[in-house]
Amino acid sequence: MSDSVTQSPLGVNVVSSLLQDNGFYINPTAQSYMGVSSNNASYTPGSLVNNTCLNLLTYAIQKAWQNCQPNGGTQLSNTTYDNLISIGAQAIPALGNSVPPTYIVDDPSGEWTGQANTGLAISGDTDHGQDASWLPYLHTNPNVSVTQWGFIRLLALQAYNEFYYNAATDGTNVTASAPSYKDFTTSFLTVDNFVNYGNKTITAIYNSQNFQKGTFSNQNDLISGELTSVSLSLQDFGQDLINLGKALNINQISKFGLPSTLLQLLKQNNTVTQNLNIAMLAAGLTVNDITSISAGATATTDQEQKLYSAYLIIQQGALTEILKALSCKTSGLTSLADLLNVKKLFPISYTTLTVPIYNTTPGPTNSKTYYLLFIEQQLNPQLIAPAVVAQVPPVVPPAPPAVSTPVIIPSVPVTQAAAGAVNAGVGPVRLGYINPTASN
Repeated sequence: MSDSVTQSPLGVNVVSSLLQDNGFYINPTAQSYMGVSSNNASYTPGSLVNNTCLNLLTYAIQKAWQNCQPNGGTQLSNTTYDNLISIGAQAIPALGNSVPPTYIVDDPSGEWTGQANTGLAISGDTDHGQDASWLPYLHTNPNVSVTQWGFIRLLALQAYNEFYYNAATDGTNVTASAPSYKDFTTSFLTVDNFVNYGNKTITAIYNSQNFQKGTFSNQNDLISGELTSVSLSLQDFGQDLINLGKALNINQISKFGLPSTLLQLLKQNNTVTQNLNIAMLAAGLTVNDITSISAGATATTDQEQKLYSAYLIIQQGALTEILKALSCKTSGLTSLADLLNVKKLFPISYTTLTVPIYNTTPGPTNSKTYYLLFIEQQLNPQLIAPAVVAQVPPVVPPAPPAVSTPVIIPSVPVTQAAAGAVNAGVGPVRLGYINPTASN
């Protein structure tokens, strides 16, 4: 058979029944050439013997066996029989049905000596015995009876031994007669299944030595799915999340802190109010800017700054209107910009928030080191250490625009509704000036 993707002629011949979807059967074409043999004595020749000059010679060898000295007869000596079964061996062995000089038994494992019949549970050195050998191909071999039909017969006998190695025996003889491919092929399936099953077990045992090593730094992370790597107090952190309602979108956590991300969140929850629109226009954003950023477009630094300035304007009633729509019950919020402030968003748990840093080299802890985000209500100075910055570069939030003159909202509103919205907020006078040094 072929080990490559291209099937060889021999491979097609051997597995043709499978390729034709007929199951596993001995190929009748191969059998018609080599014949059938199930033990040393029985042989039904194929066309290689019956239809060639080997016919008379093969039957002559069989007749000689019946009367030769190796078989207990007296009419043919050992020497004469050996000469008969080796006719042309050194010249044209194919025409003498004899063993060619190139026939060499190569068995590095030392498990078999010629018949490849180790699958049959029969002891002894003759016929199907596990110690039986086809060499030397002479009368001196205890298994000399295998020579009685010539060398070509051995092809059929070996096919039987290999393809029906699982035959039933009575301890001495094979009790089943018909060779079966399915036993032969099933052995490969059995071995393959055993190898795959065994390898999975071996791999699991091997991997268990360092399974998830470095994934979790402690039992808290393992139990909580690493939530404790976000906050050291899950109860307080959970309460802050409940209070925030829809004011925090975990799906946008990678862009958390950007004013544009907050605008997109407000748009998703239909909470972009008239007050906020006027504030954004007053901060210098155009209608197209607001529309595109709300839809998910990336904002420029200048646009981020203008958005942040607009959020600072939304206070008191204008802020309450948005917070109610977001189901946000977080206390202490004084402007919409506070939804970008970690301290304001998590007033209960901000002191428990951490920054987990994986240790690529042996560090102070096992797999990760958890740095508190705040120490004594100030940013942890350890977070700007070179080793930490190399893994988590700091993100500087956009500052308010550095303006030297006040931003004045037009004294004449565009519409009556717009005027009402402004007045419902902080009023035209208070809306009109943005302090460039305002802190978030």
